[in-house]
Amino acid sequence: MTGPGEEADMAEARPRFESSDMNVRAVAITALALLAFLALAPILLAVLYSSATGDVDRRLTIRPPQPELQLSPPADLAALRAAERQRLESYGWVDRGKGIVHIPIEQAMQAVARQGIPDFQRPPP
Repeated sequence: MTGPGEEADMAEARPRFESSDMNVRAVAITALALLAFLALAPILLAVLYSSATGDVDRRLTIRPPQPELQLSPPADLAALRAAERQRLESYGWVDRGKGIVHIPIEQAMQAVARQGIPDFQRPPP
């Protein structure tokens, strides 16, 4: 059995909280109001702006092209590489009006090695 003095000591030992820290009722009311707003807002907008959804015709008016399937990837890659190789190893016009041509890559690398690149910083001697 506990005496009257011991009960007072036990009451002081229990944790106590301030009632002004948080108002549970206000939090619950705010949460319910927010949920009600989120539930009713789409319905209210649909009713108020019902004419906005009916003015769009969503039928497909154009027919998209059929996909082009790659029938032979190795052959396509070989053709691409051959075209690249032919361009790198030949002479031709890039822009005839401006007088710009392309030359074989080996010849271009040799010319750059001989002459350098204009406005390119030279290494120190």
